[in-house]
Amino acid sequence: MGPDGEFTFGVYIISVGRAKRGPITAKHFLEYTHVVRKSQEQEYIDNGFQNVWGIEDELINGYDKVFNYLVDYAKDDVIAIVDDDIAQFLYREKDTVPIESPETVQAEFERIAQMLVDLRLGLAFGPPTAVPYNYTSEWSWTGMPGAFKLINRACIKARMDPKIWRNIDVDYVLQETLHNRICLDAKWLCCKDYVDKETHTSGSLYTYDDVQASLEVMKLRWGRYFDYSRNIVKIMVTR
Repeated sequence: MGPDGEFTFGVYIISVGRAKRGPITAKHFLEYTHVVRKSQEQEYIDNGFQNVWGIEDELINGYDKVFNYLVDYAKDDVIAIVDDDIAQFLYREKDTVPIESPETVQAEFERIAQMLVDLRLGLAFGPPTAVPYNYTSEWSWTGMPGAFKLINRACIKARMDPKIWRNIDVDYVLQETLHNRICLDAKWLCCKDYVDKETHTSGSLYTYDDVQASLEVMKLRWGRYFDYSRNIVKIMVTR
């Protein structure tokens, strides 16, 4: 990062085993890098993916590993780590409005990146769903993360922990809230998941036992700051 606050920003779309589906999230950005395992790099290129970065498999063979690797080694000062199955970005207030222009999506991400730098914060993210009744304000200082996260590499203090797996994103937010006091939850910028036309699913691989085991670890680690009831995870930190 430059002495006058100049910084570089990059969008990193992480993907594994989905080359045949073709690019989805990339359609909504002007500039981006697809991050894939080295063994799958050529397959992604052959299926129309551009700006492909193949990293040795053992270094990124897990969500926690690829996330931490990008925080450690990406070339940009502020990075957006984005899921590969975002079908649409939307503005949200009392209703949702699709964002049709990649120029607009890129500009909104760059605006959030600028806020992280100006405020010297480590983490920003959008919500997991776009339902209007969950909208309470334009910004919040913490919340449930969704399909994209922006990291100011100079300020981030959290670390993805493989012991958590199912609730790894929630644990990441709790860590950052503990160490950096606040995050930026951009409640106004949402996205809609791509749904596979053959399976009619978004591709979750978690079993019931996975979920329950992860919840127990979270309860032990975070105590009263973490709650799970009626199939809803809640961050209970107050300021």
